[in-house]
Amino acid sequence: MRRGARGESGRNALGVVLIALAVIVLGGLGGAAFVLRPPPTDGETLCRTDAPLTAHTIILVDATDRLEPRHRRKLRAVLAQERARLSQFDRLTIMRINVRRPQEPAILFSKCLPRPPEQTNPLFENARMTQARWEEDFAGALDTALRSAASSGPARASP
Repeated sequence: MRRGARGESGRNALGVVLIALAVIVLGGLGGAAFVLRPPPTDGETLCRTDAPLTAHTIILVDATDRLEPRHRRKLRAVLAQERARLSQFDRLTIMRINVRRPQEPAILFSKCLPRPPEQTNPLFENARMTQARWEEDFAGALDTALRSAASSGPARASP
């Protein structure tokens, strides 16, 4: 009888240890999922919704007169330089002076620099989808804005 009592208490202790270990492992996985998940972002601007902007770069393009090829190259170089200076989730805005209302420039592009696809966490995100979204939502929109900024027609007078 004694032997049965000792074996039963040993099994109970083993059961408690296994349950505690399972709770610790599940808690660790839950904590890792909470810490490693990507921050919430706005689908349109790609900016974080849980934190304020840390930096906002605004580029104002005066294209009231048609830009010559050398001006377009310079604009492209300035945009590339400013984009390279951006940190993750910093905002870049490109505005063009409106010929009819110079005091109300047209916003051509205004988005935050998202996390680069190389920083994708494979547990929570698909790297290929993140790359495609990055190309479409940020890089593609930036190129479209650059073409639009450089293609303004000549004005009768500069503002």
